[in-house]
Amino acid sequence: MMGAMSPLTPGTLSAGSPERRRKLFHRSNSRATSDISVLKKLLNSEYVEEHFPDLDASSVAEASEALDAVVSVSTANGAVRSRGLKDISLKVVFKKAMQYKRRATDGNLLHFAIWFVAVFGVDVDVISNVLDSLADPDEVLLPASYAGGPKTIFVTALHIAAGLGQLEVLKILANFVSSATTNANGIETRELYVSQWAKITGPLTKDGTSHTKESKVGDVTSTGIRLTGADYLEPNMDEQFTPFFQAIHESTYGGHGDVTMYLLKCKAECTQNMQKITPLHFIALMGIQGCLEQNLGDNLRTIINAFTQSGRKVEHVTATADMSNFHLGTSLTPLEVAVCDASRFPQDFLGLLAPCLAEGSNLTYFDDIKRIADITPDGALNLVRTIANKGKKHQHVLRRFRVNAQEPGMSDMLASIFYTAPLAASEMLDLLEADPDVEDSAHHSIPARTQMWGLLKSVPMRCTYQNEYIKRDNLVMPFWAWKTKNKKREALTWHDDFVPRPVSGPRTSDTKNVKVVTCLLPNILDIDIFMAFSHCQKEFLDIMNKKTVQGTIFCLWTNLVEFTWVVDVFYRFIDVFAYVALGIYIPAPEGHKSLAWTLVAGGALYQLLMMGSALQTICSKWSKSDDATQATMWSPYGYWSLGYIVPVGAQALIALAFAVDLSFHGDGERSRFDDRLLAVCLMLSCLRCIWTWRLSVVGSTIYTISTTFVAGAVSQMLFILCMLLVSSMLSLMVLSRLHTVGLAVSAYRGFLFGDDHGFTDLGMDVGHSKAFAGGDGVLLFSSLFGAFFFNVIVLNIVIAIYGHEYEKNQYHTPAQFMLGRADYCVKSVISCYCVQWKGANFNKALKLSATLLIACGIGLGAWKAKSDFGHMWISAFLYGIGAFLLRVSLIQCEWFSPEGEDSENQQRFLWICHSRDWVGSSKASEEAMEDRLLDISVQASENQSAVHSQLKDLDEKMIDIFEHLQMRNTPKTSKSK
Repeated sequence: MMGAMSPLTPGTLSAGSPERRRKLFHRSNSRATSDISVLKKLLNSEYVEEHFPDLDASSVAEASEALDAVVSVSTANGAVRSRGLKDISLKVVFKKAMQYKRRATDGNLLHFAIWFVAVFGVDVDVISNVLDSLADPDEVLLPASYAGGPKTIFVTALHIAAGLGQLEVLKILANFVSSATTNANGIETRELYVSQWAKITGPLTKDGTSHTKESKVGDVTSTGIRLTGADYLEPNMDEQFTPFFQAIHESTYGGHGDVTMYLLKCKAECTQNMQKITPLHFIALMGIQGCLEQNLGDNLRTIINAFTQSGRKVEHVTATADMSNFHLGTSLTPLEVAVCDASRFPQDFLGLLAPCLAEGSNLTYFDDIKRIADITPDGALNLVRTIANKGKKHQHVLRRFRVNAQEPGMSDMLASIFYTAPLAASEMLDLLEADPDVEDSAHHSIPARTQMWGLLKSVPMRCTYQNEYIKRDNLVMPFWAWKTKNKKREALTWHDDFVPRPVSGPRTSDTKNVKVVTCLLPNILDIDIFMAFSHCQKEFLDIMNKKTVQGTIFCLWTNLVEFTWVVDVFYRFIDVFAYVALGIYIPAPEGHKSLAWTLVAGGALYQLLMMGSALQTICSKWSKSDDATQATMWSPYGYWSLGYIVPVGAQALIALAFAVDLSFHGDGERSRFDDRLLAVCLMLSCLRCIWTWRLSVVGSTIYTISTTFVAGAVSQMLFILCMLLVSSMLSLMVLSRLHTVGLAVSAYRGFLFGDDHGFTDLGMDVGHSKAFAGGDGVLLFSSLFGAFFFNVIVLNIVIAIYGHEYEKNQYHTPAQFMLGRADYCVKSVISCYCVQWKGANFNKALKLSATLLIACGIGLGAWKAKSDFGHMWISAFLYGIGAFLLRVSLIQCEWFSPEGEDSENQQRFLWICHSRDWVGSSKASEEAMEDRLLDISVQASENQSAVHSQLKDLDEKMIDIFEHLQMRNTPKTSKSK
């Protein structure tokens, strides 16, 4: 059917010649007869009222009879042919005989024929036959009209064909107008024809009455003159009309990509319509229809590039439009329209509409990426890669991207992008990696070798966070300065600590050839970025292998948070020691007045203070977040917040409940409830102590073990194992007639652990003297089968699945290790950074106060002479508050704050020193090779597309030349040129 869109292929776009058209649209005799027979159906008023209730059945019948008088079906080849008439006039208007834009429209025979072809799929030769039958070819420009509220809108055959997606009809009209009409109407070329405006008139009179003079169509103006279709063609009547829209607005609003491409090829004007809406806004709203999925991106890219190159500055991707008629808003760019819920623009190609890619546009890289990332991560990733590819060819694109990254608030925006599109954000950091400026490499150069010594193994990198930079043409570059004083080199401690020069002597395994790079994003140690890291999902764990991501986490961990982690490990070890002492070493009557009780109660209070501070910070960030993405990320009801607050708070409350219950028991023995509560507290404390070690190098395998334990295949196998075990237990109960829990326990011991006493209870205690004598052979056989099935088959399958999942999860352990450290950094900062840096002296006083409070709490708890109820609780409060203040003092420093700046609100930059052969993961080299191959493939594809485009243009030019030659050989009427 011609109304459907076809893909933008060279073959489709070049099917303009009559010979090729006949090949493409040739139908059998029966089909052509069927097409024309629809005209007879339109003579039936009941058929018209049923299928087209808005139309006038009598006018439709008149138009059908008129069209039937012009065309017929050839008996020779079954094609549509002309009846040979040459006196057809298009001045006769049929009222409400066709539909356009879902409105009943008044039109002439040509307009009716276009609607007929589009709706019923008739051969487009019908249009050629109508045009060949005209007595005056200039009448092809006469408009149709329909009511638009109190106004009347005039549209030509051009607009109708474009709005209905009739590419072949449009080609026929353009060729006919450019070759057969006169210059009387100012339409001299095809370019002028395809840029014709549909026009709208003024409103009717206030009383709604019409002029007494009869007329076919039109409106009454304020001067009492009724405007008609003939007035549309009169130049001196232009003041009575207002330009409304062009054909390209109709094609883009209808999503007809092939028609849009043809109009652009004909150099149609890419301007705004009366409502200040550009064709790009319609593309952003409607997308394009009818294209194959594999060609969709190429077609969109071709159309949008054509608009950008053809339109003026106010008509390309940076233009704004009032889309309030579509309930979208005002002053929207095409990208803002495309990300709306009502848009049908393909989400993966939103980057094509990004204003940041337009030459001379404002710096909107981060805004555009974030806007797309909120809708589709893949679209944001495509845009970042497009920026990267353009940056390789044009350095000013990369420079503008980096300048945009250094504007205020960009770290928060990057955090939002990390939350919604981690892959795109990680590649943004790759674009922001640069070599630092060196003031004088001859006197103070960056060392090429250094010691990468670590406690257990060499560290992968060294990182620091400094505020030394220099501004070069609006771009701030981190600066390796050489400071002098009295012509002598001044000591630069951070340089020597960051990249220490190796001592002379034999080269050790820790001595590496290194490279120093910096991140051009200021204040990257923003707590929002770390919060986005902690929300990273398993499918995006590979971003933790990125150099800048690892450097960001490594910098904050090694220079600040690692010290708080050591103290936290010590606290948890003290908790375990206290619970063990209460449960084993200290007599029950003395438990409530021992130092162990002080440590337990004080540790619980310390945990509650930590959770209260963390909850207050989370709620503050959540309430102050202007961005919806960050509000979701910091939501106190989110999975991350509840997963942190609830478990730790629950353990602290359980420990506090145990301490309170024990303190009120006096000198009596502990109850069974106290023992069970103590066992729970001891188990939770041990698990937390073990879990804390996952952040150390020696304990990173804990991630592999825990991930394997909750793997999907393992869970499914354990579920099947439980069902099989329960089924076997029930069967043995029936056979043995022992419906007891003891039999179930014996089956569990025997089948899973091979316990001999368990097998004895299952009837397998058979000796030589009584083999099968009086015993139950069925029970014995069932027990033997169960033992073989579980011990030989099922358990080995479980072990095999565990081993397979463990090996598979080992690959993700380094990434999970970095993710765990990022998560711990967030938890440490939000729970402890409640007092800002106020100087080194204040920090020392805070540490001293915390130490004294801890010492007083421990001393008072261990003082046997003062071990009554009140003194014990005072000791617990002193210990808990002191432990909390010590953590607060350790998280304070002059070079860091939760917003990424230092204590003096100066912006800082991340420096990374890594070995020159550094790779983020074992597959980094393979991924680099894959990226290189992908770049080569993309480049080859672009070259192929360019060749196809040139061949397509050549094909179109040959077709146009052939058609013009054919038109010149065609006899003309007396009124033609």
